[in-house]
Amino acid sequence: MGNVTFNVARPSGVNHRTRLIDAEVADAIGRGIDQIVILGAGYDGRALRFGGARTRWFEVDCPSTPYARRPRSDAR
Repeated sequence: MGNVTFNVARPSGVNHRTRLIDAEVADAIGRGIDQIVILGAGYDGRALRFGGARTRWFEVDCPSTPYARRPRSDAR
């Protein structure tokens, strides 16, 4: 079968997407943007990772998602 490795933590396409979006968000914050809206936020943790800046974050998703996400974020 050869040498095959699997990244069980996160598929490489998701890693690339995360790095790309994080770079754009960091650039926008660096330019002084004051609000960011994440549509379909799901379990996105970007607001937590970039928190502390003057930027206000708005996460828009289905009404049930924040309730399912809360126990996970409280554990941090």
